Amino acid sequence: MKAVPNSWPFHFPVSSKKLPDYRMIITKPMDLQTMRKKCEADSYRSREEFLVDLNQIVDNSITYNGPTSPFTVTAQSMTEVGLQYLEEEREHFEQYESQLGPFDKSPLNEPEGLGGESGDEEAEEEDTSTNMT
Repeated sequence: MKAVPNSWPFHFPVSSKKLPDYRMIITKPMDLQTMRKKCEADSYRSREEFLVDLNQIVDNSITYNGPTSPFTVTAQSMTEVGLQYLEEEREHFEQYESQLGPFDKSPLNEPEGLGGESGDEEAEEEDTSTNMT
């Protein structure tokens, strides 16, 4: 999904330094780096959980940038790429999901720094404009 042209605003958490009003408007921030960390930590128990986060990126862009914004169009393109990948790898994901047992959501199983972190450190690595996700 990072390969989608102009998807850079969605690669990392939005910087509160660059967009101080973002967290006042967006109550459930989401980005591709957070999603990657959740994948690496086996936090997603199903494709549906993954899609909820992917759709959250689109919803956040609609709320912050507007439904016809180029940012929102890019977020929607990322979702299409994600859906296509999930469909192409359906058998693999079905097998993985069938092997998963009940998930303990205790703090020990929650990866640190997911959702709600400012991401200013990572966001500073990107040279971005002021209009973001």
